[in-house]
Amino acid sequence: MTARQLKRAVHTKFENQAKERFFTEKALLSALFEKNGLDRNLPLLAPDTELGEALTETVLSDADSLLSGLPIQYYLGTEFFFGEEFLVRPGVLIPRPETEKLVELAAEYAPKGSCVFDFCCGSGCVGISLLLKRQDLFCISFDISPEALALTRENRDRFSLQSRLRVESLDVLSPLAKETILREAPSLVLSNPPYLTEEEMKALPENVAREPALALFGGDDGLCFYRRFLELFQSCGTPFICEMGSAQKEGIEALCRKLGVTPSFYRDDAGLWRGFSLGI
Repeated sequence: MTARQLKRAVHTKFENQAKERFFTEKALLSALFEKNGLDRNLPLLAPDTELGEALTETVLSDADSLLSGLPIQYYLGTEFFFGEEFLVRPGVLIPRPETEKLVELAAEYAPKGSCVFDFCCGSGCVGISLLLKRQDLFCISFDISPEALALTRENRDRFSLQSRLRVESLDVLSPLAKETILREAPSLVLSNPPYLTEEEMKALPENVAREPALALFGGDDGLCFYRRFLELFQSCGTPFICEMGSAQKEGIEALCRKLGVTPSFYRDDAGLWRGFSLGI
């Protein structure tokens, strides 16, 4: 099969895909060609190039996987966040652009030369991005997932931050979270925790459903982790900045009212309510 014929075959698969599409045809072709060591412009520059049966079968099989819902980031193994390329893989949440606002606020409010916590760190993109922006800070990243902890360490090493980023296993819902905050005395706690409700989990699109439920599900009402963070804030006094779902402002406000806590909410670049801070 030639490069031109392969492009047409992928086009046919894309057009015949009955399920929801999660990327453009151009993005699909670019990913397929890049992953398989081909110049993405080959169908234009050298359309009659013969690619061989094994290679074309691999590309077409990969196209089927992507069109069935495999996240393109897992396929390529990387995703950009806050201007840098991070390693990603199945079993760990894929970084989202709306989470960059969390880093911006942390960079603005973290005291000079202090230690910051990153709870539910996933790929490590939040803590690492903060350290790259603020050379004076130290961070400890926590997660309960062995896959997330391993990936955070890989991304830490990728950016040569071994001396400024520690990675530890911790269940933030356990009593150890309070003990750890009191022992390490961070100046700020950051978190993009799981916050989807049970109903939202049932309605996930196929590509998001491929990401780990552990990193998505925040309890029946999606507020499980925020209840815990409010408890930690009240008992430890450490400021928090947390991401939240765009429809969760009212629920979090209600939790805060019961405890006599006043949150400050922020929007993402799309104008949606995206998070809140405590004690800042």
